[in-house]
Amino acid sequence: MSTPERKASRRVILALDSGQMGRDLQKEALRTCVHLASRLDILLIDPTDGAAPLPALLLLQLEHSGIDYRLAQVGGQLSEAVVRHLSRNRQPVTLIVADAAHLSDACRAALDAGAHELISLAAAPTGAPAPPPARTDTMTTSLYESSIRSLPLIHKGKVRDIYAVDDKRMLIVTTDRLSAFDVVMPTPIPGKGKVLTAMADFWFRKLAHILPNQLTGDAPEDVVAADEREQVAGRAIVVKRLKALPVEAIVRGYLVGSGWADYQKTGQVCGHVLPDRMQLADRLPEPIFTPSTKAAVGEHDENIDFERCQALLGRDLAMQVRDAAIALYTAAAEYALTRGIIIADTKFEFGLDENGTLTLIDEVLTPDSSRFWPLDEYRVGSNPPSYDKQYVRDWLSDSGWNKQPPGPQIPAEVVAKTAEKYAEALRRLTA
Repeated sequence: MSTPERKASRRVILALDSGQMGRDLQKEALRTCVHLASRLDILLIDPTDGAAPLPALLLLQLEHSGIDYRLAQVGGQLSEAVVRHLSRNRQPVTLIVADAAHLSDACRAALDAGAHELISLAAAPTGAPAPPPARTDTMTTSLYESSIRSLPLIHKGKVRDIYAVDDKRMLIVTTDRLSAFDVVMPTPIPGKGKVLTAMADFWFRKLAHILPNQLTGDAPEDVVAADEREQVAGRAIVVKRLKALPVEAIVRGYLVGSGWADYQKTGQVCGHVLPDRMQLADRLPEPIFTPSTKAAVGEHDENIDFERCQALLGRDLAMQVRDAAIALYTAAAEYALTRGIIIADTKFEFGLDENGTLTLIDEVLTPDSSRFWPLDEYRVGSNPPSYDKQYVRDWLSDSGWNKQPPGPQIPAEVVAKTAEKYAEALRRLTA
C-alpha cells in the first residue's frame, strides 16, 4: 500500500478493537494519524466478553501530538460499529482499522457505496529505510582522542575533534569522550561517538526539507590517510565550512532542568511568562525558544533572553534562528512520539554559508544535545529517566565530586549502563 495522501477535507476515523491493539499496532496507528489528521474520531469497540483496557500508549501519544481527537466507546462487533458510524456521515471519510481482513462483506460494501477510503494498519508502510542501529561490537572499543595527522587540527571540543580538509570542507570526528557539568570526564563511553554520529546523520536527512544542513555527502575515509580510516569509520562526517553563529538555539517543550528552576523562582523561563501552578515535567503550552551563549571548554553556557539574542545576531537573523529552531524541534518531537520517545528539550547550532543562508550545523537531536524521555514512563510531577548521560550525572552528583576539573574516573558498571542508554535511543528512533 502506498503512503496515504493527506486529505484535509475528509474526516479521519480510527476504529479499533481494544483487544487487538498491541504496542506495534498502536505505534503504526499514531504514525498514520499524525500524517493524515489534525482532528480525529476514535471508535473503540469493546469485545463482547467485556471491556478491554484502553490502548493507553496510543492515547498518551495522541495527547502529546497536538491532534484534536474524540473518543467513543461502542459495543458490538467491529464491522457493525463501523457501518453504524458511516451511516451517520454524509461525506466520505478516511477509515483506519488494524486489519481490513477482519471487516465483513457488508462493511466493505458500505465503504464502497459511500466512496470512503480504507487504510489497514497491518498493510501500512513502515517508511523509508532507516540507518541500521549501532552494532553491539562498537561497544567493545573506544576512541578518547583522535590523531589525524594527514589534516590540520582546527579545534578540539568537549566531544568532537575538527580538522580542515580544504578551504571549503572540514572533518568532524565524534569521539567517545563524555562531558558532564561542563567538565570532560577521563573515562570514555565505548561506542558513544558512533551512536551520536548515526543519530545526527539520521536527523540531518530527515529534517533537510525544513532547513539546509552542513553535510557534503563525502565519505570521511576518502579525506584521511589509509592508516587513519579506522579512526573515522562510523564516527565522522565531512561538512561545509560555514560561519558559526555565537548562540546555541535551545528549544524547550517541557518544564524541566534549569527552566524548572527558573520557573519556581520567577514564573518565567528566559523571559517567557508561563501559566501559574505548572509542575515539574509539565508540557509547555507551546515550544519556547531559550537561547544561550556558547562557552569554551571548562566554562558554563549562559542563558539569555531574546532581546540579548537579537543584540548578538541582529533582529532579522535572530528571528530566523528562533523560527527555524522551533520548526525543527516540532517536526522531530512529533516523529519521536511515534517511536515512544518524548523530546523534552534540545539544542541546535546554526551557521551561515557564503550567501548568508541559514544552515543547520554541529550535532542535532542526539542524547548529548537533547533530553529524551521514554513515553511510557512519563509522569507529570517527576523527572522521567533519560536516554542520555543523566545516568553518569546522577552518579557524579552522588559521588561527592565538587564538579570542578578534573573529573573522577567513572566505574565500569556506570559506563556500561550509559552506553546501553545511548544505543537504545538510537534503536528506538531509527529501527
